[in-house]
Amino acid sequence: MSTFGERLKLLRKNKDLTQKELADQLAVNRDALAKWETDRAFPDISILVEIAKFFNITADELLGRESDSFPVQIMTMLRQAEGMLSKEEKQFLMEMISHYIDTVRSKKKN
Repeated sequence: MSTFGERLKLLRKNKDLTQKELADQLAVNRDALAKWETDRAFPDISILVEIAKFFNITADELLGRESDSFPVQIMTMLRQAEGMLSKEEKQFLMEMISHYIDTVRSKKKN
């Protein structure tokens, strides 16, 4: 199982964000984010919620409590195929997956 920092870094890289870009999105210091990604420190609970919202996953998924979470599995597969896919192809797949998940959620609400 991966650590919190490894999951956070994977999520960030799969959105093609730098640490600074993600830190800016979350309104935190880039150095703090770097410490989170290396498991030298952990974010406050309120920031965990914002991180989960930003990546459209649950806090449980972010914390690794659902090790077989679909978004993390997809991101892991995309990460493994990184050398084979262009940035545009990877972004296209992420958008398609996101739209599919939104469609499934919408159908379940009805």
